[in-house]
Amino acid sequence: MAEEQKGFLDELADAFKDLAKDTGLSDLVDKLKVKDDIPEKTKETISQKEYDELRQAYVRLEQEVEKYKTRLCREHEQAVYHAESNVLESAFKALDALEGAVQSLEKMDLSPELRAKIAEGFTMQRDAVLDYLDRNYTVRPISSVGVQADPQYHKVLSEVPSGEVKGVIVYMVKVGYTRNGQVIREAEVVVAR
Repeated sequence: MAEEQKGFLDELADAFKDLAKDTGLSDLVDKLKVKDDIPEKTKETISQKEYDELRQAYVRLEQEVEKYKTRLCREHEQAVYHAESNVLESAFKALDALEGAVQSLEKMDLSPELRAKIAEGFTMQRDAVLDYLDRNYTVRPISSVGVQADPQYHKVLSEVPSGEVKGVIVYMVKVGYTRNGQVIREAEVVVAR
């Protein structure tokens, strides 16, 4: 038993040092007073009670390290999500500007051919941004016009008289988006009365 305890204590001391170094929990190791300078005689003659206490301290330290790792992972995921949300919000603003540019072309005094070419350029840029968002963030626009309004995906701004069935979307004010199937921005729509 003494040889097993000695081996365990050596392993425990090494583990404490490694864990303390890797996680910044050296103050906890100092509190537990696990040091290299334990005399050999003490290592061999340690009581079962002290051995059990050290083993429990080691298990507690392992649990603390796991909690610490879990918390770090969660904080990292939250930071990444927040940063990605900021990027996506900027991308949505750019997409809204492209949509607005295409719509404003209709009001300009341009030849139909020129208007079509400019609209095609804006549409190509919009499609490139949407493709990038889909490939890198699994962000997809919510299809709206011609479908029944769904409160999960659509924010109804107003109702207008229309030949469509009541509640069918007749105009989209602002495009909505989903990410991994979750709504991250509702589509703002106008529906038939």
